[in-house]
Amino acid sequence: MQPTNRRFDLRERTRHAHDKVDHLVGEWKTRADYTDYLQSIHLFRSRYEAALTGLAMPSCFGSWSMGRAADAAARDLADLGARRLPSADRAVLETDTSSLLGTLYVLEGSGLGARLLCQRALALGLTADSGARHLFLLAGRVEAWRAFGAILEEAPGYDAGRAARAAERAFGDAALAFSGAFADA
Repeated sequence: MQPTNRRFDLRERTRHAHDKVDHLVGEWKTRADYTDYLQSIHLFRSRYEAALTGLAMPSCFGSWSMGRAADAAARDLADLGARRLPSADRAVLETDTSSLLGTLYVLEGSGLGARLLCQRALALGLTADSGARHLFLLAGRVEAWRAFGAILEEAPGYDAGRAARAAERAFGDAALAFSGAFADA
């Protein structure tokens, strides 16, 4: 699927922040590395999914709904006998359409990266049924990502600056989670 104009623009505007998160996720060579990743992604997803729960989505979203992976990540942590990091407050969100699109660009876009991460998890002996549920759940949302891309492209009144700021904030929060900043708070 070729990137839409808005999606391509959003990707370019947030490239540095996205690259920082990718760097912090790093390579997993051991289950301990994966467990560190899992604790961080659970913390990040939990904050955002809690903030989005019950939020009335703008009409341009139609029946589309975001992928929720925090509960699956919690089950993955339990599979590995790992503790959850203490939960921080809900993420702070701007709820105008453009800002929601920027935030959801980060959350839904994680499914693209999850495809690669599934292969790494399998190499560690983790599966869709044990230890890596959240990755396989996100990686399986290809059609939802395409539908989101259409919403992003067609949303009325789209403000690229607001969308980019919201995406940057979400990437920044992900970076904080992966660097341990939320766990230390």
